Amino acid sequence: MMTAQTVGATGIDAQETSEASKLATQTKYLDDSVAEVFLLMMGVPCRPIVAKRTVVPGAEFNTGVTAIVGLAGRLSGACVLRMQEQVALRMAEFMVGAPMSAFDRTVKDALGEACNMLAGTWKGKLTEFTANCMLSVPAVISGSNYEFHLPRPAFHLYRLYAFDGNVFTFSIDCAGL
Repeated sequence: MMTAQTVGATGIDAQETSEASKLATQTKYLDDSVAEVFLLMMGVPCRPIVAKRTVVPGAEFNTGVTAIVGLAGRLSGACVLRMQEQVALRMAEFMVGAPMSAFDRTVKDALGEACNMLAGTWKGKLTEFTANCMLSVPAVISGSNYEFHLPRPAFHLYRLYAFDGNVFTFSIDCAGL
């Protein structure tokens, strides 16, 4: 079963470690945020996938697209949306209501906006932690043989999701509280 993983924190006091542990177990907020954004903004249901084995974050896609929205302030880290290019095309189709045949600026903008909406919706569900947290402008990376790296996070939420037969990941990695 794919569940949130709590990663040990160094240099964080006991209260912050407790808060990180609490956040790391809140996959419900992540799942609710994804379902809400997909249904309201794309008109399609989206559900978490329960994996029978542990998936190493990022290992499920050899090539693809990654959208990143940074977190700064009370939470410091990143929200990361990752998928294969054909999934990005389908997601963009749902967002703009028109067929997409090429991985162009429209698709990249749609993907960045989807990541931004997911990050903002998740952040809004955790007001006790994120009242003083800002989101960055989204960045979109595409291609092959790239790796996204953050310092060892205080907490890590990682989930696989599916919509309309398409699979993607959404994760939250925070280096500190």
